[in-house]
Amino acid sequence: KASQQQKALIAEAFAMDDVIASDFEKEKQRLEDAETEKDKDVTLPGWGCWGGLSVKNSFPKKRIIKKAAPQSRRKDAGLKHVIITERKQKKLEKDMVNDVPYPFESKQQFEQSVRVPTGKEWNTMGVFHKAIRPKVETKAGAIIAPMKKTKAIVKNEKRMLEKYSNKTKKRKVAI
Repeated sequence: KASQQQKALIAEAFAMDDVIASDFEKEKQRLEDAETEKDKDVTLPGWGCWGGLSVKNSFPKKRIIKKAAPQSRRKDAGLKHVIITERKQKKLEKDMVNDVPYPFESKQQFEQSVRVPTGKEWNTMGVFHKAIRPKVETKAGAIIAPMKKTKAIVKNEKRMLEKYSNKTKKRKVAI
């Protein structure tokens, strides 16, 4: 008898849970409908028929309908309790990196450095200021000497000059 009372009490406490689940299912269905492409009517109004007050069209107007591309199966199609958005988010796209940036040698090194929080809420003030300090510090109005050419820059310039001069020689011979 006590277990039946307990079951009745639990059933009464969670009586409204099916409402939340149905709301979630409706929201998921609405998002799926919004993300799926539909056929579009691209018929231009007024084209292909006579206009005016006394004109009656005896033939039905042809509609031009652009068919939607076939949709691939959604990742969350079999999961009732999950919504996976497959659209690209333009706000996040600007933060995406195509290649590994310079100081890092592998993807794992770069991802590890991005995961480490740099804010003053997670680090001591000394570590925070050391992390955000600029690499080069100059006083206002100080003259900065120009960079010197490195061996790699000189080598690249020579290669480009040779490449350009070879192209011009070929043109002279062809004429």
